[in-house]
Amino acid sequence: MNRGPDRLMRLGETIGAAVRESFARSPGRREDFTDCAEQVLSTTPEVAEIQPRKVLELLASQGSSGIAPMQFQSRFSDLQLMLHVEDDFIVQLLFWTNATTSVHDHFFAGAFRVVEGSSLHCNYAFEREGGTQGFGWGRLALREAELLAAGDVRRVCFGPSTIHSVFHLEIPSVSLLVASSLVRPGERQLEYSGGRLAIDMAKTDHFLTKRIQALKILATSGPLMPHLEGFLGGADAQILHSALVALDPEIARLDPIAQARVEEVVLGHPQGGAVLGAIRAEKIVSRLMQMRRRIQDPLARFLLAMIINVPEPERWPELVARRLGAGAPAAIRPALATLFGDQFWTLVGSERDVETFAASLGDYLTGGGTPERLRHSPLAPYVFPLAPAPLATEPKAVGTA
Repeated sequence: MNRGPDRLMRLGETIGAAVRESFARSPGRREDFTDCAEQVLSTTPEVAEIQPRKVLELLASQGSSGIAPMQFQSRFSDLQLMLHVEDDFIVQLLFWTNATTSVHDHFFAGAFRVVEGSSLHCNYAFEREGGTQGFGWGRLALREAELLAAGDVRRVCFGPSTIHSVFHLEIPSVSLLVASSLVRPGERQLEYSGGRLAIDMAKTDHFLTKRIQALKILATSGPLMPHLEGFLGGADAQILHSALVALDPEIARLDPIAQARVEEVVLGHPQGGAVLGAIRAEKIVSRLMQMRRRIQDPLARFLLAMIINVPEPERWPELVARRLGAGAPAAIRPALATLFGDQFWTLVGSERDVETFAASLGDYLTGGGTPERLRHSPLAPYVFPLAPAPLATEPKAVGTA
């Protein structure tokens, strides 16, 4: 498929027409749309003919000629190319380099197909313990971790039926998405922060924003702690989380005694432990994602993907075997050297800790050692940021870079 953007748009129209006709014959429920999208993406042979690099070159050289006029930009992928738009669904081609998805559910239904590259795809369940529709707390549990390759199609169901993450390994990786816009009033997409919280990130509380801005200004001209302690002491779990995230730079500048007092106040809240644990885990994940930008080797990126998204090391050897087959022992250690050679690890552990952990992980992934040895390493909090239970070692503060 290399004769210009017009042929790509025709593919979008073909997929759109097939989905529309299939959905018209169904009872019309959202789950029926998922079935239709999955079936069309699985059985349209022209999808395999897409040449992503040629698409990029044509787009760069020909501009908007032949491209559907309705285009938009979001943080969902590094490039979204709209191929077809209807009143109730869209067809998109998505290019991924270093953009990735957080653990999230969906306010739409549909399906996606891998066009080029490969991904580590993880499905989760969230064991909710309390909260509201837009902010809940509980435990994230891994259900399945799998490797996706070109041609694989996966369903996207509405709401918590599909809680997943997709970590793209090759640069670029490309996927084709069919997504409904059958959204009902009050429905929202949740992100699952630090394995502990379910948050509607799109919700904006303008008055809370102004209160936090007031605290930031007060911090520039006098002691913050008297105002902060009163603010946090009267906050509910959602406000507590929003304030701690927004005021993180100001809290980091407090002296150690004041920081300890902030933690004491937070932990005095019924959900303070979940909020604080989620924030710490997200900081670690954020730093690991920054590391991803510096790593080009697909195998090292794959190992990083396991660290971020698969909190159960018992699953790691099987995933490595699927990725590498009989070549695992020879390929693993050079990739580990790339991954653990990053400066991030020396910020959280000594050089000896890093070398010991990398050697233990290499042994474990090539048939020796046990996951318990990994769990008791000083690096464990940073290697298992989504761990479902508290680890023996608490993570120390990690600065941003």
